[in-house]
Amino acid sequence: MGLSLTQEILSHLGLANKTAAWGTLGTLRTFLSFSADKDVQRLLKAIAGQGVDRIAILDVLTNRSREQRQLISRAFHERTQQDLLKSLQAALSGNLERIVVALLQPAAHLDARELRTALKGSGSAEDVALEILATRTPPQ
Repeated sequence: MGLSLTQEILSHLGLANKTAAWGTLGTLRTFLSFSADKDVQRLLKAIAGQGVDRIAILDVLTNRSREQRQLISRAFHERTQQDLLKSLQAALSGNLERIVVALLQPAAHLDARELRTALKGSGSAEDVALEILATRTPPQ
């Protein structure tokens, strides 16, 4: 019997016999050519001047791991004596601001905020609480 379409595509990519391991399933990986200083420069340029370059902000923040985003935040503070999160919140609004806040918060803070919100709500909020509590290790 022939290969399924998925198997055929994976075989062309050299991935047909690979299996995913727990902990490697996330979509954000460590950015290999990471430079906190370059990212800080790019973010400063994106929020300075007449208009805010939302694309540049999203490009930097969504292509870095949580640990790298924390390093960027510290480097931003060292360079400017300002908080990156507050600077971006001042430059952004709406859903984009909420996304940026979530991306820049340490994982434990984000989980705590989401749990607090879930406990205040009802309905699908239980699903959020269950997902957070069931997928974190005891130290987390």
